[in-house]
Amino acid sequence: MFKGISKRLSSKKEPSSCHSCHGKRDRNICFATPEEATKQPPEEYIFVNCINTRQVKDNEKKPPDALMTVDVNPQSKTYGQVISTLKMQGPDDELHHSGWNACAGCIHDQSACRTHLLLPTLRSNKIYVIETADPKNLTIHKTISQAELAKLDVTFPHTTHCLPTGDVMISTLGDKNGNPKCDMILLDSKTFEVKRSWPKPPTNNISPPQFGYDFWYQPKFNVLLSSEWGSPNAIIKGFNPEDIKKGKYGKSVHMWNFETGELLQNIPFDDATGFLPLEVRFKHAVNDSNAFIGTALGSAIYHVYKEDGDDTWKSRCAYSFEPLVFHEKTIPALVTDILISMDDRFLYVSLWFQGEIQKLDISDPFNIRPVGTVSISGLIGTPLVVKSVVIQGGPQMLQLSLDGKRLYVTNSLFSIWDKQFYPNLPKNGGQMLKINTDDMSVDPNFVVDFGDPLRFSEGPYCPHEMRYPGGDCTSDIFVPPK
Repeated sequence: MFKGISKRLSSKKEPSSCHSCHGKRDRNICFATPEEATKQPPEEYIFVNCINTRQVKDNEKKPPDALMTVDVNPQSKTYGQVISTLKMQGPDDELHHSGWNACAGCIHDQSACRTHLLLPTLRSNKIYVIETADPKNLTIHKTISQAELAKLDVTFPHTTHCLPTGDVMISTLGDKNGNPKCDMILLDSKTFEVKRSWPKPPTNNISPPQFGYDFWYQPKFNVLLSSEWGSPNAIIKGFNPEDIKKGKYGKSVHMWNFETGELLQNIPFDDATGFLPLEVRFKHAVNDSNAFIGTALGSAIYHVYKEDGDDTWKSRCAYSFEPLVFHEKTIPALVTDILISMDDRFLYVSLWFQGEIQKLDISDPFNIRPVGTVSISGLIGTPLVVKSVVIQGGPQMLQLSLDGKRLYVTNSLFSIWDKQFYPNLPKNGGQMLKINTDDMSVDPNFVVDFGDPLRFSEGPYCPHEMRYPGGDCTSDIFVPPK
């Protein structure tokens, strides 16, 4: 089946116009395999979630967050500029992550079409559904209210992935009172009606997870792997090390039956390197059982895997980043994002405190090797300056070009934590940079300064998640051929 799809896709002209179901590729699912993804045309636009961090007076209304389109086509006259700004409907939403209503995982569903980007909000507990047919003219198609989520007793919606079943799954971290609750809810991918909670009530002796955060599924092995951040009520107050001792943050990941929602296994990580397991990434190849998780406070990369003939999943701390001493203070790395290249060769890791992006060779997942690094501000050393713009904070969210040659990075983690650790980041606004991955160098000709008062009169803004209109390394999950 995939060969037929590949032939139809490759026969279309003007592949760079793959943005809309009404465009040249009528489903906007432009690739069926990781190999096809690497052969796509270079990216032209990136959608960026931007959090408004403007400090307002008591009688002043705070501007809303926004989804912005950045032109990343070097041949364009507006290269490196924001060409569209879609304001959300109210202040203090806290846009964070985003995901599609359809992606490569829906390739067998001929009715599936990548038309809408879903934006969960951490503080207002809403989900915006964005019509993306025209990247230069984004519109809000629907807003799923906090009251709708409360019917399922969930808050703090986070990760969005479309499913091969025609549903969209969104992870949630809390109950309606902000207490920790690991849940995942299902939405219809076409009507965006909230359907139900996905996890099945435990029927075995396995304790349900206390915390939720990110997830990734691997259909070949019929599993979904979820991770943990912490209690929303603790997170929104800023990070307090005492909360670790009080059990308000997680250090485990969880394996689920992808078809039934049954919890199969809890996988605890070590105390020294395992706290705050955040982003989850399986390798893209459909027959690969190797997954990687970055632990923020643990400053490590964990490897989760299974051996042939064994149904039990195992874990190991595969790579760790040592703390550094700066001005007599010990600075941990703080791993806040990881990303796997489409060819499954490289893992990119952002070290938010130490101000680095590390490039690791994971061709052999049992022998990870560092092969490159780039420094971007952080708590250590001199801040990076690009085109006279001082880069605030440290490197945080990552997005890689499908061919693996260009890595985009933003610097905001979570506005409350930004203010705690990098006070000048929300005050002055954040930035987006481009890294050339061959030599891990900062592109000196590309920077988007979301704190520029001349370009963003209602700002400053702090940028977080980035998405390509046609899919990317962290949005699209692949399924086996039928």
